[in-house]
Amino acid sequence: SSGNSVSCIAVQNDGKIILGGDFITYGSNNSSKIVRLNSNGSIDSTFIIGTGFTSLDLSAYLYCLKIQSDGKILAGGNFGFYNSLSRKYLVRLNTNGSVDTTFIPDAISFPFGGQGVNSLDVQLDGKIVIAGGFKSVGSIGRNRIARLSSTGTLDTSFDPGTGFGPAIGRGLIAGILYSVNIQTDGKFVVGGSFSSYNDVNVNNFTRLNPNIIGATGRFKNTQVQEENFDTKSVSIYPNPTSDYFTISSHAILINKVEVYNVIGQLVKVQKLVGSESVISIENLQSGLYNLKI
Repeated sequence: SSGNSVSCIAVQNDGKIILGGDFITYGSNNSSKIVRLNSNGSIDSTFIIGTGFTSLDLSAYLYCLKIQSDGKILAGGNFGFYNSLSRKYLVRLNTNGSVDTTFIPDAISFPFGGQGVNSLDVQLDGKIVIAGGFKSVGSIGRNRIARLSSTGTLDTSFDPGTGFGPAIGRGLIAGILYSVNIQTDGKFVVGGSFSSYNDVNVNNFTRLNPNIIGATGRFKNTQVQEENFDTKSVSIYPNPTSDYFTISSHAILINKVEVYNVIGQLVKVQKLVGSESVISIENLQSGLYNLKI
């Protein structure tokens, strides 16, 4: 291909390969920013893109591709048009390369020096998570990350609060996300150039809880003090931990557990049933905690 580069690749279940990036041709064929290949590397002529991805300032770039379970193709980047149709930064294509007109994203905007959609992923329920350098979706503030419905409208049940703050050394310029991936438990793992998320200090990599407003499920090194009881009768593991710990007791009956921070504030209470219970602490900040049983 001529042009600059291939920045994203997606492979279909039938073995066909979709390339996206900054190129304008593949071989002798016009392929503006996207092309689909057969498994042997030849161009798939059934994938018709017309004029492909373009923009008024000739800086169109495709950053990310994702193939949905129904075979439709999500594409994100910096562009204003696809095959001469107005589609800013995000579009969904049918399997033949035409625009899926049932997917109409809310308007995505970004500040001067920002970027469009750099990365995206799809939840099992069909909702779409987008990440990049944008500041709003549908005129509602969404600083670098947002979740959309399967038809492209903003899902307001996911609210990142103040979003991602400036990276160290970038002054007041807000952070930028370059990658988002959805774990099997539904949490979002994100990477980029940033120093905070919703005013919580995190550097360049963190994990988000998808259904809690402004919540970070960031990786923690949380340790529980195991004092004032016989550890032969009661065990707590893993410790230190990140998202949960298990209390196991076969010698004494434990009705509830109370978790206190280092200044003595009660931050969690949970009733226990049986000889072994799992306690979730994914919403607690990193630090040292005391356990009362």
